[in-house]
Amino acid sequence: MPPMRPAALLCAAFLAFAAPAMAQPAEAPRIGIRTGVHPGFTRIVFDWPQPVRYSVVQQGEAVEIRFDSPAALDGAPLSRPLRNLRTMERLADGVLLALRPGVQVRHLTVGTRVAVDLLDPAPPRAAAPAAPRPRRGCRGRGRRA
Repeated sequence: MPPMRPAALLCAAFLAFAAPAMAQPAEAPRIGIRTGVHPGFTRIVFDWPQPVRYSVVQQGEAVEIRFDSPAALDGAPLSRPLRNLRTMERLADGVLLALRPGVQVRHLTVGTRVAVDLLDPAPPRAAAPAAPRPRRGCRGRGRRA
């Protein structure tokens, strides 16, 4: 068996150590989440380092927010009480929000950030005032023409 050349030996060592590391998926970036309570809505902001595709689907009091890129979401800010949010559950590719009754959702992007607004429920409508009852005239009083 011929002796190995130093370059071949180096190449074999590189492949032995580097190949397993290259085969593993890159670690998902940590995505910060900020919240704010404003007049008329509660805002949740996902701070992505680059633009990301996402979807927001509301079904009644449940909202799924899903992202097309892997991420490690920091859900700590969603664990404290917020006016329009009951609970938050992490999903493999996003979050599931349980809203208070009547809350609606709107969403937008600002640069690389994804903002989701939880709109306050509409105030209950006041009952329409009852139609005035017709007055009955008093008999015997007043003048007749």
